[in-house]
Amino acid sequence: MIKNRTIAVLGMHRSGTSALTGSLEQAGLYIGETNQQSEDNLKGNRESHAIMTLHDDLLARNGGAWDQPPVRNLRWNPVHRALLASIIQNFETEPVWGFKDPRTLFASDIWLKTIPTLELVGIFRHPFLVADSLIRRNDMSPEEALDLWFIYNIKLAWLARNKGPFPMLEFSVDPDDFNDQLQSLIKSLKLPSTHLDFFDGSLRQQAIPKMPSCAIANRSLALYESLKELRTESIRQAA
Repeated sequence: MIKNRTIAVLGMHRSGTSALTGSLEQAGLYIGETNQQSEDNLKGNRESHAIMTLHDDLLARNGGAWDQPPVRNLRWNPVHRALLASIIQNFETEPVWGFKDPRTLFASDIWLKTIPTLELVGIFRHPFLVADSLIRRNDMSPEEALDLWFIYNIKLAWLARNKGPFPMLEFSVDPDDFNDQLQSLIKSLKLPSTHLDFFDGSLRQQAIPKMPSCAIANRSLALYESLKELRTESIRQAA
């Protein structure tokens, strides 16, 4: 019987998941041993090596990768289920623990079956900002980067509609607005501390870049508007 709370942060790479998770950790969420610093993220991506290993192997055995996620539901082998059980067991003494890994979007079905009380928190960012980051970091074409944004965020939108409502944050807004979102989230999650300074808006690109006019850009912008509507709906449901 699961007696503690578990919170999963859901969102696309380069979309503020690290800033959100670091802030939740600062507010009292236990996330265990995570990556605290990397070349492209000065404060670390706050991801568990064990969970990343699980998800990377899961994607690979289903013919995919983080940048080529399979479109079908993932098949979990016994070794994956055993590793998941081991990860959860490591946190069983923690009253409130959580994790983030963008790949969770594609593995969420088993997480939710294994932990029926799993609490979800979503975050999204303007597609052009994410695409620009991926173009510079991973040498993707604009079309590839936008398509990847769409694949991840269509899954986030599906989960919000079918497994929600759950809190949704937007990372594209100005720093004061994002800090307000964090404060509201922490209160709703009943975490012990609201004194936050983890998020540093100066480390984040704010100006929305131009992208080529193409079908995937238009689809992504439409989905972005849908995500904003889902965020508004999540706020209304929580009121």
